[in-house]
Amino acid sequence: MGAVVSRLEVGEQGEVGGYIGMLAVNKLYRRRGIGRRLMTAALAAFTKEGAKQVTLETETTNEASQTLYLGLGFHIKEVLPHLYSDGTDAYRLVMLLPSER
Repeated sequence: MGAVVSRLEVGEQGEVGGYIGMLAVNKLYRRRGIGRRLMTAALAAFTKEGAKQVTLETETTNEASQTLYLGLGFHIKEVLPHLYSDGTDAYRLVMLLPSER
């Protein structure tokens, strides 16, 4: 039905952050909240591990993903020109996480 690919990153100063590399939901199962549930689970795991923020990229033309991510609390940080192989621009989005520790 769906998958989220993510990783925990530790910076040079020891700061912990999360990165969402991909979120995909089968077309037959979209608009049922699956993407939101997958993202919520990933964000909870990042918070539990002490991540301070999460970053991801999405195409500037993908309105459905932007609606999901902005609704979850992400903010557009910057535009990345021609990020994708077809020349499409992307938004880099960031979300600050609450501290659980």
